[in-house]
Formats: sequence, structure tokens, C-alpha cells
Amino acid sequence: MKLPPPKLFTSLFQRRATLCSFLLLSLLPNNVLAQESAIEDYPINAEWQLVNTNSGIKRYADEYKSDVPHHPRIIGNKAYWLAGNGYSGGSNATNEVLVMDLTTGELTVDTTLIQNFLRGNATVEHNGRILSVGGSGNFFNHKLNNVFDYDPVTQAYRQQNAAPLAREDAMAEYYNGNVYVFGGWGFDTFNKLIVKINPEALAKLGESQAFYSEAEEQASWRKEVQVYNIENQEWTVVNDAPTDKPFRASTIIGEQVFLSAEQDWVTPSDILDIYTISENSWSTLTLPEALVNKKITAVGPLLVVYGQTDWAISPNSFWKTYIYDTQEQQWYHGVPLPNPSDMQEIFDLAVEGNSLYYFEYSKDAWDENEKRVYRIEFDVSTSSPSDYQPFTEQSITEFQNENGDRILVNETGNVLNLVLEDHQDYDLIWKGDGSDAQKAALKKVTQSIYQQVQDSFDFVFLVFNEENKAPHPAPYGYHTPVQNSITGLGMGEFDFSDDYGSNGSLESVVVLSSSKDIIHGPSLHELGHRWGNYLEGSMDAENQIGWVSCMHPDSIPYHWGLRDVGGQLGGWYEQDEAFGDNITTTYLINDAREGLVGFNGIGPGNNFIGYSDLELYLMGLVESSEVADIREPSVPPVELEVNPLFEIDSFNHISMDTIVRENGIRQPDVNSSRKVHNTLFVVVSKTPLTQDEWHNYEHQVHNFTKQGEDDYQRLNNFWEATDGKAALLVPNIHENLVSNKSRPASAAFDYDGDGLADLAVRRPSAGMQFIKWTSDNSIQRTFFGSLSTDVPISGDFDGDGKADIAVYRPESGHWLIKNSEDDSIFRITFGTQSGDMPVPADYDGDGIADIAIRRPSSGTWIIRPSSSPKDFTSTFFGSSATDIPVIGDYDGDGIDDIAIRRPETGQWFVKQSSDNKIVRIFFGSQPDDIPVQADYDGDGITDFAVRRPSIGMWFIRYSSTDQIVRAYFGGNIDDIPVPADYDGDGLADLAIRRPNYGQFIVAESGNGNRIMRVGFGGQASDIALAAPLSYRVNLTSNTTTVENTVKSTVEEAFTIENEGLLIFDILGQDEADEVFTSEEVEEVNE
Repeated sequence: MKLPPPKLFTSLFQRRATLCSFLLLSLLPNNVLAQESAIEDYPINAEWQLVNTNSGIKRYADEYKSDVPHHPRIIGNKAYWLAGNGYSGGSNATNEVLVMDLTTGELTVDTTLIQNFLRGNATVEHNGRILSVGGSGNFFNHKLNNVFDYDPVTQAYRQQNAAPLAREDAMAEYYNGNVYVFGGWGFDTFNKLIVKINPEALAKLGESQAFYSEAEEQASWRKEVQVYNIENQEWTVVNDAPTDKPFRASTIIGEQVFLSAEQDWVTPSDILDIYTISENSWSTLTLPEALVNKKITAVGPLLVVYGQTDWAISPNSFWKTYIYDTQEQQWYHGVPLPNPSDMQEIFDLAVEGNSLYYFEYSKDAWDENEKRVYRIEFDVSTSSPSDYQPFTEQSITEFQNENGDRILVNETGNVLNLVLEDHQDYDLIWKGDGSDAQKAALKKVTQSIYQQVQDSFDFVFLVFNEENKAPHPAPYGYHTPVQNSITGLGMGEFDFSDDYGSNGSLESVVVLSSSKDIIHGPSLHELGHRWGNYLEGSMDAENQIGWVSCMHPDSIPYHWGLRDVGGQLGGWYEQDEAFGDNITTTYLINDAREGLVGFNGIGPGNNFIGYSDLELYLMGLVESSEVADIREPSVPPVELEVNPLFEIDSFNHISMDTIVRENGIRQPDVNSSRKVHNTLFVVVSKTPLTQDEWHNYEHQVHNFTKQGEDDYQRLNNFWEATDGKAALLVPNIHENLVSNKSRPASAAFDYDGDGLADLAVRRPSAGMQFIKWTSDNSIQRTFFGSLSTDVPISGDFDGDGKADIAVYRPESGHWLIKNSEDDSIFRITFGTQSGDMPVPADYDGDGIADIAIRRPSSGTWIIRPSSSPKDFTSTFFGSSATDIPVIGDYDGDGIDDIAIRRPETGQWFVKQSSDNKIVRIFFGSQPDDIPVQADYDGDGITDFAVRRPSIGMWFIRYSSTDQIVRAYFGGNIDDIPVPADYDGDGLADLAIRRPNYGQFIVAESGNGNRIMRVGFGGQASDIALAAPLSYRVNLTSNTTTVENTVKSTVEEAFTIENEGLLIFDILGQDEADEVFTSEEVEEVNE
């Protein structure tokens, strides 16, 4: 739905300050004076040399103290300041890379990072690049944990995995591929800023002082040491600092990190803390005298220290300097600062090779005086800088549509780029004016996508590759409903998916107008419109049209308005409602972004807040009883002069009983609603994305769809916004391309070629196959396989896209195959030894089932590849005679892998066709667990799965997420598992045959796991063709009949629809360990 342009809200942020007790310092201690007199000057024959004059560096560390510089990093002939504060004591956090040409002094902005304004971030240099950790934003006093890697050569940047602990003004050093982050200021709580009314200013409405904000917690210094491995992008917390004093400066020599800890900016200290990396241990080094405001750096083996004995601003000549030679373990007097008479308020030091640089900073953002940079060279050996390493570029797959559109897919397969040929359609969709032309353009775009992508997605996000949002009056984003079958939402049932190129899967299209909107919003808001607000009766949004001027009539529909829903679709939180005092009826009701005040009834428009309880109910994630009464003003409130102050005399209460009575109960309910939604993210652009842009969207999609906390501590992804109750799944686009649809999950059991698995049984006593075609619901009967001991097998042996009726005759090793393409019968002798088991599958990846047997007596697999029938292959795999074949495509290369399960140990062994590696996992701890491997998550990879007959439980390990889920399905111990894709959604469905009742029971994954019961195969001895091989072998008998190939149609089977829904639980770690007992897949020699 449309979001209006931003209002001019009163900006609120609380500026923190550290209160210091300023102490008068008198004489230095006698021992320091005596120690100082015994120290020699460091032998150096060089002097400070002027490098350049410049307009002044305006990058500062934080807002705690006004004269703390943001540290530069020198690479080659340039100095870089990555982000940093733009004011010396304010809140102008930047997201820029400031660069100085050291030869000329020219200061320029290299590039602008994405929307994560940072002050107090720590930086390190590595491999010719600069990495930034932590920092905080402009309006929020809660620390961020973002990590950026910047390449000065290409001016490209990458956002890396965030630190586990959010910190500001930490110290960071680089060593041997790792970044060590020491301490920093942080919080224990989320620390939301709460807007309040200033009672004294309330009488002076119109003044901004009428509002202020309070934070729940003040920042405190933290002691943890975090380590980031750059190559693996992995974080660990390894130690705590030995001191409670904040670190103010750091440097590294070899594997030792030297840190200066100072209680405040006033009290001198003569101790430096040392962290030894290899030992993960701490020690100390004593300075010749106590100093404050220390600046420390390293030139080769030399530790260079500058500091003051008194905190007061003083000329450069008052700054003491010492050099510690770490090889000699000897202190020296260092080199005094240049220009001894200068009163330079802010300066910093940096090192490149054996050169020490001195940078003068502007004292504040308004200081326009000329500044200087000096350099002095030391005659010491320094290590060579590491070789420059550019970012690795990912490969991009491209397709050309007939309409001129280009479709590109990134290497990881989680983002698709649609390059639109028709720029008029581009502008129509981006601006979202709701015209017929815009609606037609949207349908053309999705139809273009489906030319290359399979119909596997519930939601499609169209994200426009624009730096800024669409201009007013365009919405920031909007939601287009495509189909709905849910009752109780206040909207009817409809299905327009065909108009958008979908064959029934697509439910919604979400349009976001700028490149930051996936993670920052309004992505949650727009997706929330899939379920609301369409309620009728008391919660009808249009009831409040005309109530107050701050709620625009065009924006009110489909939102919560003046109700305390407090969700993504508007309303206010009860804790965001403040009172003028206990006497008046003046209320502050706020739904603006954190730190701002305002009300418009449609919510903040970003991802700062999650979904409300009412929204979760509409999504089918909580019971109606879990939603409290909704409050709204009894009559239209009186707007006061300052938004959002209202006069409200009384409130009405709307109960969930009322909402349910007016709209009906939500069906499917919380026990049967869909919790995981397949989602496609499409970036719409006029030109192909750059590598930087690909990375931006890949990072956002990964975080927004992550089933766990994302990297953005003050924002919610979908999983967080639903309190972990639902998730967005991003199937690999490469595996869901139309060009990869040659091997659907149902192919082995799809006898009519409609893409759906058919119910099929063999009646061994009569030598007859009964197949219920899904295409027309007719039942086909075929006499084939004259011996009751014939083992039914299934597969597409002729490559026509349909499963063929076939049997294997163990007594003679004969294979009899009835080709569906022309009804011809193919006979071959293959597997003549007693005990040979038929294991047909597509072992060569040509889309045709290959004839193959496993010989348990020798552990040998013999395969006749259809692509080269004369070239038999023989493979030893599975040394135990009790090993059970569990063939499947476990590595996702489109080729079936040889695999076995060893029931007595619960081990699975897989020989991956992609690289011939053998992997082993432990899955299914009980010997009677039945392997039911299939592709249950639709990613094109076979999932490890077992059914435990004793308790009727299925355990599945999704290859797409590595999560283990369980479901109770098939409570009778003699139920036979027959998983296959019966509803054509590309996911295998849980299904069982109940022989004593002659029934199949299927949980359709494409219909919210709706359970269907079908009476088919009336005799208990009928063998389901989709049953595991061990069942099919054991259920054969000795009755014989005459072989025939007569086909006829008989009466239809009965079907009972919608017997309930199947519920999946995600196992916790302890429960998962009981089923999946190996944490790592390991390579073994079988």
C-alpha cells in the first residue's frame, strides 16, 4: 500500500556526555623524575619534514570528547578515513570515505557507503584494503556491529558478517588474516529511545522543547576481545581485557598488541596493557612516567608514545614522547612534535613503512584554517606490506528473453536481476500510480520473469535499483495481492495468478522503490499487506476517514490508524502513549521512527518494529486468544497545534471475539497455516548490476530471510518480526530455472506426464498395475508382470517425461519395461545372481532412468547407463549385506548418487557424483527407522529423511537450511511411506499407504500441508509403487497369473479432502542431536 512522503517530524536525539572530574595536577612523583633523567634520546638523524598543507581534516572518533580524531590509514601515497564523525563533539556520523592525497594535500570523498552512518568505528588495513568494525549511527545511542571492507583501488566495498557484540570506540588491530577488536562502549539492553512530553513546555505548544527522549541505559565500557577471520567471515570471542578502564589507543608490533587504558581524559597512567595473540594472554609495560591523552603507534619494532602530564590544552612542546625498542627492551626519549609553539588542539599519528606521519585536524566542522601534515623517517627495518588483493568477483548467469528483457542470476542463486527493455514500464512500476497502465506493466514484468524461472514462489519482491525512493507523490513501496484462499481476513477468495504468469503459486508481488529497502524497509510493511488490514466491521480502516488531518484519506485504507495495534501497518504501542499530566486528557500518540515524533496512522515505514499480535494472528501464527483488546478513541480526537498531541476523552475496546464474529475465524488456523514461504527477490534495473550492487542485494536478502538474528541489531528481518514463528525461504534460483525442469520430483511416479505424481499400486496376485491419473482422475489398469514375485519398479526409461510401468524378475534377472512413449515392451537380462536388487536411477544425468542392480553379497553396484548402454560400470560401495540403497541427488548436480543407509549404526554413505567424494552422516538413530529420502524443500537436492514407525514420526534434514524438522504423520505401525510430489509444487509431500484400509493419505505441501485421504488399492497385499524398495521386495508372493498388457478404466477412487493439516516442528539442538548425531559431514573411505 502507499506510504506518504516523510513528514517534517521534530528530530530528537539525546546527546550523551561523559562527566569528568577535572583534577589539578601538581608535581610529578619523584620516581618518575628519577627514571626520566636516566633515559637517553633515541638515536635518529632525521627531522620532521612538511608533507603538505590542506584545508583541514574533519573526521572525529566520537561524541564523548571533542578533541579525539578518527584514525587515518595510509596506503601508498594516500591517507584514508573510513566513515567517522563529521563534528568534533556532535552527532554528524558519516558514511563517506575521506581521502587525502599526501603529495598535494587535496581532500576528496572517494565513495559513499550504504545507509549505515558511523562514528566511533575502528579500522584496520589488510591486503591493501581497509576494514571497519562497529560504530554508532546518527540518532541512536545503541552501538552497531556492522563490518565493512573497502578497496581503495576500485573504490568498491563489501559488507561482511557483523560482530557478535555491538561496540563503539573499540580498538582494532590486524594480524595474520584476523582482526582483533578490543573492548568498546555498549549496552545490555535494546535501549530504545522513548519520546516523552515536557510538562513545563506543554503550555507553549509549537516549541520543539515540548518533547524529549529518554534512553533506558547509558553506555558502559566492555572488556571482551572479539576476533574476526576475514577469509571465513567468522567471529569468536576469545578473552576479556584485564582492566575496567577504557582503551583509548592501540598499536601492534609482531604478535603483541599494545593498548593504552585511561580511566578518563584527566588522570595520567604509566601502564600499557599488552595482549599476546599466540598465547591469548595479557601482560603490562610500564612507561617512564605517567601520561594522559596518550597516542601510541609502531614504526617497525619501535613503540612510539606521545602524551601529556597534564590534561589541559598545551603547546606541542609540552607533549612528552618516548620510544620503546621491543627488540632491545629499552626506553628512549622520542622525537618531539613538530612546531613546538603550536597550540594544536587535535592531531593524530599514522605510519606507512618506516615513516611516521603527523596530521593536524580542524578543531571543529567550522574551522577553515589551513592545516599541515609532517613526516619523519626512522632508520629501522619494517615488514613489507601484504600484497593487494581485490575482491573476488562472482560469476553471473544471463538469459535473454524474446521481449528484449535480460535476466541475470548471481552465483549464490538468491538474487535475480531483471534488466527491463521497456523503460516506460520501468517508470510506471517504480512510481506505482495505480493506473491501468501501471497494473499492466507489473503483469508484463512478472510474465517476463516466469519465462526463465519456474513457478515455485509464493512471494515476488521487485526491488528497484535506485539510490533514492520514487519522487512524491509516489509510494515508498506497495503490495499487489495476486491470490487468496484464507478466510477470516476480511477479504474474499480469488486467484489472478495466471494474469501474472504463475500457474497458481504466486500470492503477492511487493514493490520496493530503492536499493536499501529490503533490510531497512518498508519490506516488512508491504509484505504485511498480504494478510491485512482487510478486516470489516469494528476494525474497518475506513471507519476513521476524516477523523484527523494527519491521517491522509488515501493512506487510511488497509492500515490500523488511531488504534493501539502498534504494528507494521500502523497504530501505536501502549508504551509510546504518553500523558500530559494526570489531570488533562492530552495524549502524545506516536507511530514515527525511533527518536522522532509524529503520527500518520500507517506506521514508521521501516523495519525497526516487528509485527503486532493482531498481525501475527492474521498471518496464522498465534491464536485469537493471545491478542489483547484493541483500543481506539471513542470519538474523533481533537488535534492540538503540535503533532502528535491529541485531546481524547475516552477509548473504546474492541475484543478479538468481536473481530472473529465480524470476519469469521482465520482458516487455516495457527495449527495448520503455512509457516515457510518461498520467496523470489528480483532487482529491477535499466542496466545490469555491478559487482558492488550484486553484493549489496545478496547481503540484504541473506539477512532479511535469515532464520535467526540478522546483522542489523536495530532492525528486524522477517523471522525476527514474527518472533521466530515464520520464515521466508529463498530456493536457489539456478535450481528453479525453467531450463532445469527436466527432472521434476514427480517424474519417477508421473505416469500421465502432467508433472504430478500419480497414486499407483501393483496387485501381485493378479499381475496388475492400477494407476490413478491426476490429469483426469481416471484409473488405468494394466496387466504386466506375470509372476507374483516380480518386483515393481518405476522410472522414465524412454525419456519421454513419463514414468514407465516395469518389473524386475529376481529368479531370472529379467527386466520388463513397458515404454509409455509407444507402448512397446523392452526386455533385458541384467542382475542374475540371487539377492541382486534393482536400483534404477539417472546415474549419468541424461534425464533417463538407467538399469542398475546392487549385489549385497559383494557390495557391488552394476550400472547400465542409458547414454552409453554398452559401457557397464561396476562400483564397490556398501560393504554390509544389510545396507539399504538410498539413491538420490545429494549434491544437486542433476545426477543421482550411489548411496546406502546402514541401519544397525544409523549411518548414511553417499558417493557424490560431482566430485566422487564419499561422505558419511549419522541420521536416524534407531535400527527400524525407514529411509524416506526425497527433495522436501524444493531446492533440487535430496534431503536425508527417516520415518520412525514405532511413533509415526518423520524426521527430515533440509539441505537448504540444514534444519532438522519432524512431523507426526501415519500413526499406524504398518503404514507404508510413499513420499512424492503429488501436488506439483516441486516439493516432495509426506504420504503413506494404509494397507489394511486400502487408503493413501497425503499431506500436500503446496496447499499448506493439507491432508488428503484417497481410497485406492483395496487389497492389503497391493504394493504401492512409490514405497521404498525393501517394502516392494518383501511384499511379493508366489501367486502367478498370465502376463498381458490390456488397459481399461474402472470406477473412480473415493477422495476425502482437507482432513486437517500436517504440522512441522523445527527441532532444537538437543532434540536434533538425537536424530542427526554428526555435526559435520565428513569425507571417508568406505
